[in-house]
Amino acid sequence: MATALPPKTLADGKIKLAFVPTLKDPTKPTVTELKAGTDLSCRVLKSDFRLSATDSEKIDDLAALCDETNPVVFGAANYEGTVSVFRWYNASKPGTADTTGDVAFQALKNRGTVGFMVKRETGKKYDADWEAGDEVEVYEVLTDNPQAPSDTGGYIRRTIPLGVQNAYLNAVVAA
Repeated sequence: MATALPPKTLADGKIKLAFVPTLKDPTKPTVTELKAGTDLSCRVLKSDFRLSATDSEKIDDLAALCDETNPVVFGAANYEGTVSVFRWYNASKPGTADTTGDVAFQALKNRGTVGFMVKRETGKKYDADWEAGDEVEVYEVLTDNPQAPSDTGGYIRRTIPLGVQNAYLNAVVAA
C-alpha cells in the first residue's frame, strides 16, 4: 500500500514580501534588518506579481565534430520582477497620499531606487514575524518609472518594473 503524501500548501495568504534598502549580507539577512524594511505583503496586487528566476542564457555552440547531439550549458542567470502597488490617499485631505497606507508606493516610486526585495514563501502566514532559519529569496533590485495599469478599474495602483541586479535564491534569515 502506498504511503499518503502530506497535503500540499496553498499559497494564498502565505507570501511575505518586504523592501529593505540595505542588507549587510543578502545571503543571511537578519531579523532586525527585515523588520526595519517596508512590509509589502498587503500592498502588492497578487495577479501580476512576479519576482523570480527566468531561463538562463543558453550556450549551445559546443558540439564537437563527433557529437550526435547538440549539448547545451547554461550561462548567465536571468531574473525578472514586477510589482503593482496599491495607492492610499488621505480621505480627510483628498489629493494627498496617506502617510501610513501609501508606504509601498512611497518606497518604490522614484526611478533608480536600489534595494532588496525579500520574499518568504514557506507556508507561514504573511503576517507571521520573520524568524531566524526562515528560507527566503532575496533580490537586489533597481526600480523603473511607475506605470499606470492598462485596466484602470478596481483600486488605484501603479505597476513598477524591477530590474533585478542580483539574486540569492537560497538565503536564510539569520538571528
